[in-house]
Amino acid sequence: MKFVAVLLIVAAIVAVAMAVPHHKEGHVGTSCEYDCSKPGSAVCATNGTCRKNFPSECELEKYNCVNHPEKQFEQEDDKKCSDKSVPLCAA
Repeated sequence: MKFVAVLLIVAAIVAVAMAVPHHKEGHVGTSCEYDCSKPGSAVCATNGTCRKNFPSECELEKYNCVNHPEKQFEQEDDKKCSDKSVPLCAA
């Protein structure tokens, strides 16, 4: 009987853990609130039209959430970002 009770408790804990939204580091809450205070490596990203440099991956995610939910910037590798055929985005 104790085994069944323990099993039910474990199942409940797992169910709750699966229901809680998991966000990448820096994301706080359910809206576009990000804590990007931790230093990170600069990243380059493109939206298919132009490329943009961000101070960190967290800043990229925040920018996408706040400014461009319909046309997301995606991180690119450094070689692809140095390709001058994709222009820098206007400020």
